[in-house]
Amino acid sequence: MTLSATVAGLEGTGLVLQYNDQATIDVTSNGQVILASDLVSGSAYSVKVLTQPSDPGQSCVVSNDTGTATSNVDNVTVTCTTTEIKAYRIGGVVSGLSGSGLVLQNNGGDDLFIAENGAFTFQTSVADGASYAVSVSVQPENPEQNCAVSNANGTAQGAGIDNVQVACTTRTIYQLVEVSGTTGAPGSSGELLAACPVDKPVVGGGFSASGTDRVWNVLFSAPSEIATEAAGTRAWRVRFTSLIEGQLVKAYAVCASLPGSSQPTVFTSDGLSNDGVIAPASVAVQCPSAQKILSGGFGSSGPLTNVQFFESHPAGSDFRFIDNTGWAVGIFQDQDGPWFSRLICWGRPLDFVQPLVEQFSVTGPAGTVAQLTAQCPSGMRVLSGGYRVVSSVGAELLWRVTSSRPGLATDVESGPAGDDGWTISYVSGGEGVSISAVAACAPI
Repeated sequence: MTLSATVAGLEGTGLVLQYNDQATIDVTSNGQVILASDLVSGSAYSVKVLTQPSDPGQSCVVSNDTGTATSNVDNVTVTCTTTEIKAYRIGGVVSGLSGSGLVLQNNGGDDLFIAENGAFTFQTSVADGASYAVSVSVQPENPEQNCAVSNANGTAQGAGIDNVQVACTTRTIYQLVEVSGTTGAPGSSGELLAACPVDKPVVGGGFSASGTDRVWNVLFSAPSEIATEAAGTRAWRVRFTSLIEGQLVKAYAVCASLPGSSQPTVFTSDGLSNDGVIAPASVAVQCPSAQKILSGGFGSSGPLTNVQFFESHPAGSDFRFIDNTGWAVGIFQDQDGPWFSRLICWGRPLDFVQPLVEQFSVTGPAGTVAQLTAQCPSGMRVLSGGYRVVSSVGAELLWRVTSSRPGLATDVESGPAGDDGWTISYVSGGEGVSISAVAACAPI
């Protein structure tokens, strides 16, 4: 004769039944379980739970657990009920991670520090039927990255979750924007606008023109808003008067997300004028005491159409020397009108190194076209740059700067922008003028 039991409600694992306090039977599923097949007629039998199931925890109770066998015994039942709430682990896969410090969270907590690509699982389980929401609490650094979560939300129902995807990409913190145009008929006005992405304010900018002649007068080269010439950190604007029609001209914006909590701030000097005097003039505008220079530029308004901004560079209160506390602008004009200097300042972290590199040269004979480059140290990128007259023997020998742009010198004056230095192009107004190109560099 046989002794069997019918099991119902089993969800966990590890259930063990015992027959007559001796034989044990592991039960893995619901249904009929044979406990003994050699039962003797007239013999007593007993059935009990030796080990209750777990994961989830359950309590199993035996009915008709004892008796005397007179035929096959099949009325023993084992009924299991869940005593522990079922819970499931939440996890997935991280890919593209190259930085350090990534921290994930589930439901706003249960911080999980991720050091490498591959599978991950949160320590705290989620109850059956409960929701989960995986998010990035701390983004990776060195390099800075942006990690996005897909399959981030759902309900844990009947099984664990292992399909959460965390994809990391290296964040671009530095970007050069280049905009091209052509000059119009001689005497006509034109404008170029190089706009930065929303997440990267403009930190510098410049201009360039092709050809070996003076093809334009640059009247405005400075940071601005996109819609207007008002001071702002959204774009670098270049406004000009054409001298030769059909020449390629460009505006450049250096855009960067800088370290620290300080955001770049733009300052504009009060309107200046030569008061009717045809002569060179210079002004140096300083950043607030707690800030340093990022870049600067110049602008003119009103009737001015034929001017030359013969210097635009980082400077201290004395415009004759380069310095990281302000910006100097020099102008030579043959008509009276307002002009100004505009600079970008920021409160940089104390450990942020921002060297100024200056490369010197001397102008050749009048009409000579040349280039001059200040190259950043290895491992650094250019933020901004400029140019200046170190010494001259008279205003009539001043040069005409046609390009002042990010990058190293190339065979083509208006060649592609680069991040490794600052290049100027100029037409000499006379031999023997000491000049320089300046690059403001940074380890970004």
